Amino acid sequence: MKTYLFRLIAKRIFRALIVLVFISLFACALKQTSPPFPNDYYHIVSYQGETLSAIAAWYTGSAKNWPKILRKNPNLNPYRIRRGDRVIVPRSLLVQDKSMPESFINSKKPEPEPEPERLIIGITPSSILSRVPKEMEKIPLHNPPPQDLYGELQRDRFLKTALDKLDK
Repeated sequence: MKTYLFRLIAKRIFRALIVLVFISLFACALKQTSPPFPNDYYHIVSYQGETLSAIAAWYTGSAKNWPKILRKNPNLNPYRIRRGDRVIVPRSLLVQDKSMPESFINSKKPEPEPEPERLIIGITPSSILSRVPKEMEKIPLHNPPPQDLYGELQRDRFLKTALDKLDK
């Protein structure tokens, strides 16, 4: 009985030691003592809205250098740059190595375009036709709508499609 308990305890201790060895080996493998590119500058994305062109403009002096920075960062998706991403800037392109301020990113954002005027709900083609002067009705259309028993309805449909095309 004592030997059975001794073997059971020894097995558990041995398993625990193996787990600890693997954990320590894995932790050592994750720790890097030096960066992979020691001659390059590392930028950590800190602000929302940072782009490769903004990073290139700040560190290299020209936003046109963003493809060179992308070549140095093959695992970086230029359309999904997030806070905490590490961007490598080649030392040969570097003009300044001060960290990029948030005001620089905010100054690069374009002004929002004003919203286009929207049509008021409830305006129908026939209500628009009622506002057209009589002289304008005499001007022939390029593709006049066909007339039949339901001429008014077809004219309304024609004007509606014409207004839809103008909106696009």
